[in-house]
Amino acid sequence: MSPNEILAPYDRALKDTTLLEKRLWSAQVLDAVALRISVEPGAIAELHAGKEYRDFGLCSGLLEASWRIENPTEGMRIGAQLQFYARALNHE
Repeated sequence: MSPNEILAPYDRALKDTTLLEKRLWSAQVLDAVALRISVEPGAIAELHAGKEYRDFGLCSGLLEASWRIENPTEGMRIGAQLQFYARALNHE
């Protein structure tokens, strides 16, 4: 998806799914990325998602496809993450 793309809301979190469902979700995301983007080695995939979304094959699949992964809020507590996004919105 592009930075300006608005996604439809959803009412299910991956934390509530089985290991198999998480892996299937990751595979679907990787397939969708491969269909939409022709990656050049070293291209950056900037992820704004928690561990439940990054793990279970998503990050490893992106790395195998020659992406570099950046997660600008990794290691931040929720309050710091909210501040990060508030600052980002104010700089648009």
